[in-house]
Amino acid sequence: MSKLKFGIFLPFYAFPAKNSNETYNQIKKVVLEAERLGYDSVWLDDHLMYDDWSILEPWTVLSALSVLTSRIRLGTLVICNVHRNPALLAKAAATLDVISDGRLEFGIGAGCQTKEHTAYGFQFGDAKTRAQEMAEAIEIYKRL
Repeated sequence: MSKLKFGIFLPFYAFPAKNSNETYNQIKKVVLEAERLGYDSVWLDDHLMYDDWSILEPWTVLSALSVLTSRIRLGTLVICNVHRNPALLAKAAATLDVISDGRLEFGIGAGCQTKEHTAYGFQFGDAKTRAQEMAEAIEIYKRL
């Protein structure tokens, strides 16, 4: 039987800061403490907006955290498939995995917020269409 692992999900709404710098500093503090305490992983979600809240882009935050940490795994819970071109996302994920010394946990989803997609000019198909698009993207990720 394998060792039980513990991770921390850090959703954007857990950090209701006054500005993005404060948000990043709070996330950094929690992640550094989680690594010090021996947690196995930290996970960030992927949204572009949420009402009037300032939300940081997770690939950039995870990249920054990867150079501040040495052991804890860094994950996405989950990256929205529609927000990024699959080939570009595969490249970004591979790059972060290299920078972090193989500590990336790659989680992907089909998207869930109509308003967010519309505001950024992304199509928001029905659940079946989004699932099919995600399946196609997963094939691209595997090949690249």
